[in-house]
Amino acid sequence: MLNLSDIKQIEYIQNTAINENKQVSLPKFGISIKQSKNNTKDSFKHNVNNDDISNLKQQLRDILKKQGLIGKAWNGIKCIFGGGSKKIEKAVKRAEKGEISISEVQKMLEKFDKGQKMSVDIAADVVSGLSAIVAYNTTVPKDKVSVAAGLAISTMTGAGVKTGIKASDALSAKRKYTGKDFAYDMTTGAISGLIGPSSNAIGAYTTKK
Repeated sequence: MLNLSDIKQIEYIQNTAINENKQVSLPKFGISIKQSKNNTKDSFKHNVNNDDISNLKQQLRDILKKQGLIGKAWNGIKCIFGGGSKKIEKAVKRAEKGEISISEVQKMLEKFDKGQKMSVDIAADVVSGLSAIVAYNTTVPKDKVSVAAGLAISTMTGAGVKTGIKASDALSAKRKYTGKDFAYDMTTGAISGLIGPSSNAIGAYTTKK
């Protein structure tokens, strides 16, 4: 937050820019002011460091490089509507011109990276949940196994399907699939495999009543 001293400093620099008709930098605030007597509209520009811009571009390349089939597909869909990596590329160009700060683009990159990871996880959850429901419905309703056995089968199905999808996605991007990833996917996949058929069965029972 700006204090009174900061405001006075900005006003002084602004007046200097007007009187001398030139651009004056404020390194402390990471901006520059350009204003002329004939143009009373302020033009704020962020200081640009070429190394920072290069770093942003490299980060984007690294994020895109580790995308598997699911991540690439999701990013492609977002790009059609002006989002995804296309939005980041435009932001980097704006940062090069000093229109937005490096930190703003950095936040966008972090949000993009998290969103891409989440898309893969959500897709795997949906498919594993549906697979578990199918596994349950093809066993229990036909009296092939008990309800408990059916839930055990659906739980294992959910765990196996999610792990398979996530591992395949990592493989398609030549990305490491660690033991920690395996444990997480087996656990969350098993939960999806248990909840999916249970919810489906409760819904069916309620509808019949």
